[in-house]
Amino acid sequence: MIRYLPYPPSALPYRDLFILEQAETGPEKRLMEIGVGSGETLARLSKECREVAGVDISLPTIEALAYLPRRYANMRLIC
Repeated sequence: MIRYLPYPPSALPYRDLFILEQAETGPEKRLMEIGVGSGETLARLSKECREVAGVDISLPTIEALAYLPRRYANMRLIC
C-alpha cells in the first residue's frame, strides 16, 4: 500500500521511502528501525504503530534525538 506522503518524495532517501511504503503498520504493530539517521522515518512510523524502537550504533545520534521519545510516547531509542 502506498501512503500519502506530505512532502515531495525526492526529499527523502530511497531507503526511507521504501520503509514508509512497505512497512506493515497498524494499531497493534511493533516496529524496529536499525540505523535511525535523522529520526524522521521513525517519527512517521510511530504515528501508525503501537510501539516503535530505533536502534543506532552512534551515541551522539541517539543523544541528538532524545527529544523524540518525549514527543512520541510509544517510541524508544537504543544505542
